[in-house]
Amino acid sequence: VLDLDSTVRTVFGRQEGAEKGFNEVKKGARSYHPLLAFLNSTRECLLSWLRPGNSYTSNNAAGFLEQAFVMLPGTINELLVRADTGFFSESIIEVIEGRKNFQYLIKVKLKNQRLKNLGKEEKIVVELLEVEAMTIDEIAKKAKLKPNILMGIISGLELKGIVKNVGGKLI
Repeated sequence: VLDLDSTVRTVFGRQEGAEKGFNEVKKGARSYHPLLAFLNSTRECLLSWLRPGNSYTSNNAAGFLEQAFVMLPGTINELLVRADTGFFSESIIEVIEGRKNFQYLIKVKLKNQRLKNLGKEEKIVVELLEVEAMTIDEIAKKAKLKPNILMGIISGLELKGIVKNVGGKLI
């Protein structure tokens, strides 16, 4: 598993490359917004790029990911790339899909409007999947739904574009 992340680091003074950008803790402060790639199997930071604080999460992330892939140990022939909402972009998905046996799990926030029209069981399934990707068996157990009923719910959610099956797990 390769986890992609970014973080905001506030600076004080006039450090080179620091810019005002989104900074939840110190609004209006100059900061950096580095990109980070963590390799789960070795528990190491595989790659980091220092960027100005006014960079959006996915800015240059496709190139960053390509560099991270080159740095992977040669023994890795399958990989799941995990990332949060800020990394949801066509260029990032293309980089991952361009590699054989590489998959991705990128969280996408659902709009509340889409959830208003869902039934009780559908909302339970969606709420479970907002926490983590799961197999059908895992969802059935946690939602306390019979598999045949759950399959109907999932089919409906897939048709509505709310969930997607990726590598045997629903997201």
